[in-house]
Amino acid sequence: MNEKNRPKIYIVLLNWNGYNLTRECILSLLDIKYTNYQIVTVDNGSDDDSYSKLYGEFSEKVDFIKNEKNLGFAECNNAGIKYSVEQ
Repeated sequence: MNEKNRPKIYIVLLNWNGYNLTRECILSLLDIKYTNYQIVTVDNGSDDDSYSKLYGEFSEKVDFIKNEKNLGFAECNNAGIKYSVEQ
């Protein structure tokens, strides 16, 4: 199967006040050899400016969703999954 025929994969990554950890995870994910994928980072109401920093650094390669408040782990994941399915 050539690269163009491979299914598109969405990787949902959650962030809550974790700039350093989320940044390292994104950098690692960007090294994946499979090329037909999209990273979706969902910020769960961070109040430490991590969303702005991550968005400023990775917005050309990563899709971002920003929750205005912390919705909890499951609902935050659901926001990323919903976005991915709609794409």
